[in-house]
Amino acid sequence: MKFYLGFYVNNIFKGEGPIPKLKGDPVLDVKIYKINDNLAEELVYEKKSQKL
Repeated sequence: MKFYLGFYVNNIFKGEGPIPKLKGDPVLDVKIYKINDNLAEELVYEKKSQKL
């Protein structure tokens, strides 16, 4: 599945696309949770990346 938003993918993070210049905020913030038998959440993986 492809989505075309009217800009080139390589321009997204250069200030030419919908995302302004990055100021040290994470680009990707991934958290994976496991649901236990008692329906409680448990964080099993967390990754923050500031590089593309």
